[in-house]
Amino acid sequence: LKGTKVFKNLSEFTAGFMIEGVSFEGGVVYYTGKSRPKFLFPDLGGRIRSKEYSIELVDNLSEAIQNSGVEYDENIITSHADSNDESCVIDKQTSVELGVIRSERIPDLISTLTELPRGRISNHFRELLSNPPPEKCRKIIRNIVSEFLRNEEGLEETVVLDEERIVRCLRSEETPTIMFLQILKSLRRGKLWLDWFEDPAIAEYVSWNVGRKVSLDELIKGGKRLEEIIERVIHDPDDDKFIVDNDRYGETDEQIYWVHPHSEDADKFGKDFSFKLNNYLNRNEKIYNNRIKQSTSPKINKIFNLASTSRNAVIKAVETDLLNIDKKGEIDNKFLKNVIFDVFNNDVYFRNKPEDWEEKEYVQVIDRNGKRLPRYTTENLRKKISTYKEVTQDCRSEVSKELKKLARDVMASERGHESLVDYLRVNLIFKSLEEHVRCSKSKNWTLLDDIDAQNPTSLKLNNFRPYWDETFVPNNIEISANDIVLLTAPNMSGKSTVMRAVTNIILLNMCGLLTPTSSGSAPSYSSIFFRGASSDVPVLGRSGFGNEMEDVKNMFEICDDKSWVVFDELGRGTSPKDGTAVGAAVMEKMAKDGIGGIFSTHLFGIVDIAKSFEGVVNMRMKSKVNELNEVEWCYELEEGVCDDSMAIATARRFGLPEEVVNRAIEFGKLVTQDGKVGDADLPGLNTASTSTATVDLPTAKKILSKHAPNSPTCIDINAAMLPPPSLEGRSCVYVLKIPPKSGDGNFSKYYVGETESINQRLKQHRSKRAKGYQYSKVQAAVVGIEGGKSKARLTETKVMKELEGLGFDLISKGDIDNKKFSSS
Repeated sequence: LKGTKVFKNLSEFTAGFMIEGVSFEGGVVYYTGKSRPKFLFPDLGGRIRSKEYSIELVDNLSEAIQNSGVEYDENIITSHADSNDESCVIDKQTSVELGVIRSERIPDLISTLTELPRGRISNHFRELLSNPPPEKCRKIIRNIVSEFLRNEEGLEETVVLDEERIVRCLRSEETPTIMFLQILKSLRRGKLWLDWFEDPAIAEYVSWNVGRKVSLDELIKGGKRLEEIIERVIHDPDDDKFIVDNDRYGETDEQIYWVHPHSEDADKFGKDFSFKLNNYLNRNEKIYNNRIKQSTSPKINKIFNLASTSRNAVIKAVETDLLNIDKKGEIDNKFLKNVIFDVFNNDVYFRNKPEDWEEKEYVQVIDRNGKRLPRYTTENLRKKISTYKEVTQDCRSEVSKELKKLARDVMASERGHESLVDYLRVNLIFKSLEEHVRCSKSKNWTLLDDIDAQNPTSLKLNNFRPYWDETFVPNNIEISANDIVLLTAPNMSGKSTVMRAVTNIILLNMCGLLTPTSSGSAPSYSSIFFRGASSDVPVLGRSGFGNEMEDVKNMFEICDDKSWVVFDELGRGTSPKDGTAVGAAVMEKMAKDGIGGIFSTHLFGIVDIAKSFEGVVNMRMKSKVNELNEVEWCYELEEGVCDDSMAIATARRFGLPEEVVNRAIEFGKLVTQDGKVGDADLPGLNTASTSTATVDLPTAKKILSKHAPNSPTCIDINAAMLPPPSLEGRSCVYVLKIPPKSGDGNFSKYYVGETESINQRLKQHRSKRAKGYQYSKVQAAVVGIEGGKSKARLTETKVMKELEGLGFDLISKGDIDNKKFSSS
């Protein structure tokens, strides 16, 4: 492919290099260009990032990178470069808006795909969603997910290893025995995964993932070679004849004399003492203890035999010199309790010299610093332990040499560390998807229907929800692949949530993953572009509107008739007139170019202009008027046009002072659609304002009764009253009115709660103290709920939502905020 450049060790590239339009984020280079050659960046593990850039950038950046000393490989061929199956392009800001890259503003998408929010698996998903795979690889991922959904057999545990750390340890010849054991297990687990999936196409996805062409035959043979090399030195971790102690592989009875907790010697010494003695010995032998095969070399065989003899001599000396075993083989417990296993000095001795054992000659213990301790041992035991320490040290030294040689053999073998990286990546792929299926299946996520990427038909999603909120009202959408949804809706009606949810589902589907829907289908797009609200960028000297225009320019450069584009309220950074004109022009060009997506706006003039555009579908967020003549948001997507943003209702909901809200209503009567003020006189600045809705306890009582239609009559409880005894032990929902202290100028606050002991709860509320408010004079409206605590909680939530929508100042609204991020 013309323009393809592949570089090695780019991770060593300095951060001082800069080109306009280029940014580095998590090892990925982002750039917006007009033409589309590939630019591939491998990391230490062999993975290659593939993005599309302008020829000029490739040439300039290539020269700069080469000058910086980064190695350039002209001969490498990757699955990206030799395939016409294009990957989807997603820019950095879109990744942020969709929750792929972490942001304080957007819920993290990755944490909903797996219950392991940190580590290799979450990083794997973040990389996958930042750089969606080509269509062939997407189908392979989808097939693996489908296989997990169909599987009804038990699966062995898979441990995901850090491939970069392992390769680094092998290169530096600093690989411990436990790491070789992990590698051996990973090679075997990877082979089991390949056998389980039974699809040769997996090699193509591994190739795309690691950035090198890998055949299934090479994959299997490479793993077998590495297994044989490691097995010549390292003990088989799955062999049942070896004893496991505290996750360390113990030795066989044929190799050494080991005081096993369930052996006859353990019964003789006492199990607690046996554990202590065994742990003391294992601390000296843990580096090589049954991990290196004794047959590895003649030298290893000889030194291991010496270690076994020396260990048995120490145990025998402890038995004869410290435990005072009589002719019957019995031990006096007072001797057992007097023995100390000294970790710091690596020694065994008596705490106190036994007074009734005069046959033995005791000597004082000398610590590692040459200082005499008030502790006692025998000369025989001291010599045996000294010899044992020397032999075990020799063992560790010889084992270290063998491990270094083994690391060299692994790296020098055919395809060496490449085969290892391939198998580690196989484990990462399957374990990640296994965890994804477990996590997503518990939330009833599904796979969308598979469709031909070359002939996409339509976007159809049934009962979809945002990934971060399972309680959000399910929605449906069905449009052609190149249609533009012109979405109008009131503030806080869930418009942005729906746009983000649809785009996230498209992205998840393009990666072959499960989606928060009940069913549906979605095309595979060549690029995804999502822009939410823009703010100014002082560093670049751009205003909010200037930033929007930069985004529009970038979008037209990289998007085509196979792209999905979302603009949330484009033009909000300028006047209504200019915003309408620019927004309509952008939407017209998108329609002409066949670019599908969603275009939301509060500039209703765009709706009138767009009537002449082809492929535009008008949709809105549903709302309704309740019995109190107040607007309720339904959070449902439907066909049609919304011509009222309901900003006043939103302002009241978020606690804007009622005086300000009322003045806004009065001023709103004078403002025309284009933002100008009509000819009528402005209301006087000191004119008293009146509320358009009654915010009081009687209104709250009506709402409480409405949401509990099958329950008894709602009861008023004044400040000096107690609730009736008949409500005790029943699930109740209540609304409190908390009056302000006189002269403080505050409005009353309200609280919504549920309880099964209304009398106790009311006492607790009335005993509270808060600056500016009189909790002792709390009034309440209470209703008993049929259906128990769960029904009461549901009623409580509904009442809170409606009261807040009417402008009630709720001190319990934090409960709503936690559940209603979805409404933003």
